[in-house]
Amino acid sequence: QLLGGAIAIALLLPAVSKVREAAARQSDSNNLRQIGLGTLNFDSANGKLPPADGPVSWRVHLLPYIEQNNLYRQFDLRQPWDGPTNKPLASSRVRTYQSAGDGAGAGAETRYRVFVGPGALFDPTRPQPWTVSSVPDGSSSTILAVEAGDAVPWPQPKELAYERGGALPALGYPGRKVVLVVMLDGTVRALAKDTAPAVLR
Repeated sequence: QLLGGAIAIALLLPAVSKVREAAARQSDSNNLRQIGLGTLNFDSANGKLPPADGPVSWRVHLLPYIEQNNLYRQFDLRQPWDGPTNKPLASSRVRTYQSAGDGAGAGAETRYRVFVGPGALFDPTRPQPWTVSSVPDGSSSTILAVEAGDAVPWPQPKELAYERGGALPALGYPGRKVVLVVMLDGTVRALAKDTAPAVLR
């Protein structure tokens, strides 16, 4: 009887693991969807996308649009993210910015990052930042943010460097077979990790 119980548990563990992975992936998809919706609302209110360079991250600028206005009001946008006023706030955990798989002990870090560089949606060389309506490829065909392989402090403006001919950084939650991305229109997609770089570009 004990052996039978052990076998039953062994057979059950993979199913439990799959359920947990599915739940984590759904939670992360919901986070990205909220980021997408918040970005659309930011664009509607400000006539541009949130800045990905500067003293603080675009994630700080997005706080009022993901129901975190109280936290946003405590930031000094003129100071660096780790300046005297902002550094204590950097330890605040913002649920929308945390991947479910990282768990409660992961600290105030995020994997949700954007590409920055010439030819990317966030291009510091452009005289004017893109707006949702001005992106030439259309909002449904343009990646807004991805779940990156490496996490960073969420207020830090440390994004994914993009070069037209350079290698792409590690993307996707470690151990997961897909890369979760949110498009500029707010839709979330799961792309296979072996998707050709040319397709991603």
